[in-house]
Amino acid sequence: MVSAERYIGNLVEKFLELRIRGGRSELTIRDYRYILNRDLNILRLGGYNYTPQTIINSDIEHLIGDVWTGAPAYVHNRRSVFRMFLEYYGNHIMDEYPEPVHYDTRVRVDWLDDAEAADVYVCPSSPIEKLIIHLELRLALRRFDMMNIRLGDVHHGHIVVHGKGRKIRTVPFVNDTVMVLADYMKYRDSVSGGDRSKDAPLLLISGDHFGPSRSPGKTYVDNCVRRVCARAGVDRPISNHTLRRTCARMWWRAGVPLATISSLLGHSEERVTIRYIGLVLDDLNNGAAAYSAYFDRAVAARAVPEGQKEDEPAKGVDSVGFLNNPSTLANLIFCPSYGTLDVPFFKEDDVIIGDFEGVCPSGIVLNFPTIEAANSVFQK
Repeated sequence: MVSAERYIGNLVEKFLELRIRGGRSELTIRDYRYILNRDLNILRLGGYNYTPQTIINSDIEHLIGDVWTGAPAYVHNRRSVFRMFLEYYGNHIMDEYPEPVHYDTRVRVDWLDDAEAADVYVCPSSPIEKLIIHLELRLALRRFDMMNIRLGDVHHGHIVVHGKGRKIRTVPFVNDTVMVLADYMKYRDSVSGGDRSKDAPLLLISGDHFGPSRSPGKTYVDNCVRRVCARAGVDRPISNHTLRRTCARMWWRAGVPLATISSLLGHSEERVTIRYIGLVLDDLNNGAAAYSAYFDRAVAARAVPEGQKEDEPAKGVDSVGFLNNPSTLANLIFCPSYGTLDVPFFKEDDVIIGDFEGVCPSGIVLNFPTIEAANSVFQK
């Protein structure tokens, strides 16, 4: 007689056969198998119905209320897989339980700043650590991308990446990729016996107790990133995606068009890239700066210099070309007092708030359309 656990396993495998024929990746099939076996056995051990044709409202409500908890993305994944499984066996009860919509606009992004990225990049202590950090921090590969690279995918000047959802993209080398790969291949030859067949995985580590070499797992790659980042003095939690986002963000700051960065990352839509590299957060920060400057101007406009009546025009406004409605943050100067001191040379796009005596009356905000215009007034 087949045990209940074995019976559940057979049901799951029959469902998965269709997904395998549909081209789902081995990693996806493994995740589906784990989720379904786990949830169905939770129902079984809790005394609930666990065969797909017999599952009813009380069983689903138990899963939703007591089992499917945690981050919204994690819950969504489990619900979606369970829905597909039930519908495969003709049970559409999940239609009665639409997923809640999470209106959450928090910006969940993290990246290394330029100094941290430079420190992390020079801290690997072995060829494989150096390659892993290079592929993530310099080529913006996912861990999944990196672990699925075969030697035949590495070409002169680029790597063919087989990404999520069976998407294939080309990622170009950067200036030191060839050197990093050359150093790593010496190590790889030493643990693989010189095996360079096209179908062999790029990433290899030596086997335990001098056994055969093997591909590193997720844990190995994650621990490698943590070790290198700790060595570089980055003491907050850092994931593989942190390095990938850092690379993409640095491409953006280097002036690379957004469409090109989306192609590098393998994103199908630019809006995903915008969120991914933190441009939403940049917009919020820029908005806060613009609002702060606007508010400061409002406060400054109410300030009345000592000895001046409230309705008396400020002295010197016309002589320095005061603009009543500045359009940018660039070259805004707040002059809180009126005296005889010099003013320093201004650089383009500076926002300078300070005590510039001898230039303008208290409480006046000046805006100049060009650097030359500002310097012509403020230089000695």
